[in-house]
Amino acid sequence: MHPSPSLTIGSPHFHAEWTQKRQLLTPQELLTWIMSLLQMPEDLTEDPQELQRLLACFDPDLAPHDRFWKDLVKLVQQAFPKNTLDQPGLLNRQVHQLRYLISIQQAQYVRNHFRESGMTDREALARYLKGRCYTLWDSGRLHQKLSLVEGRRVYPDNQASVNLKVLYHQRVELILDSQGRFLNILDPEGMSEAGTINGASFNYGGFCRHRDLDIAPIGRHDPRFRRKKLRGFRSPTKERWGTDSNSFWSAHGPYSQSGQSLASLVKRSARDFRRLVRKS
Repeated sequence: MHPSPSLTIGSPHFHAEWTQKRQLLTPQELLTWIMSLLQMPEDLTEDPQELQRLLACFDPDLAPHDRFWKDLVKLVQQAFPKNTLDQPGLLNRQVHQLRYLISIQQAQYVRNHFRESGMTDREALARYLKGRCYTLWDSGRLHQKLSLVEGRRVYPDNQASVNLKVLYHQRVELILDSQGRFLNILDPEGMSEAGTINGASFNYGGFCRHRDLDIAPIGRHDPRFRRKKLRGFRSPTKERWGTDSNSFWSAHGPYSQSGQSLASLVKRSARDFRRLVRKS
């Protein structure tokens, strides 16, 4: 049974209910109510019809800049004190996987409201971010995974890419590949191995709690299909100085391309994206 259209998350009726329930319910009870509106499963799957059902639970005009997302972050931080979200529990698992669903919803918002015929996701995102305060300081190292098989590099979808991480308000995370496509673990416009492995996830932790709210729960609570596809794929290491050929900063290791380090290629991609935003 779907929630009524007036109670889709982000609708005016929802905001009225949300405001009222925030005065009456505990943070965990409020999160449980949101999960009931979504009929959030224990595990996200690759079923495209199920993804469409979940996305239909959000108001189509719920934007990444809506205040609701800031309130949700605060709620999760209150509901899960330090080092508790990664513990067993249905709500813990649902809240973790909600991060992926939110990123999909936010990417779809940009596509539906800012992408015209013939435009890439990258161009649509640049239009959305025009005049907004976004950041590219995070290198997105963890979104650059590949597999090494007997010394040979294997890219997701067998396609080399320099993935760019765009942050908005330190909670909205959008990942673009070299072809200008959004990377998400699920995509209503077509699933991809690259998206599943290197895709975006909404951030609950901000600067102070990123590790315990956004990173630690991955091992226990990630969807089964993603854990299966991640096997053998690794991010570059963060060692900046030394002889580690697998470093993000190495110009000669498996993560480098055309004699340039992945770090320098991401920096160039970020510079190009800033120009695109200014021109949009």
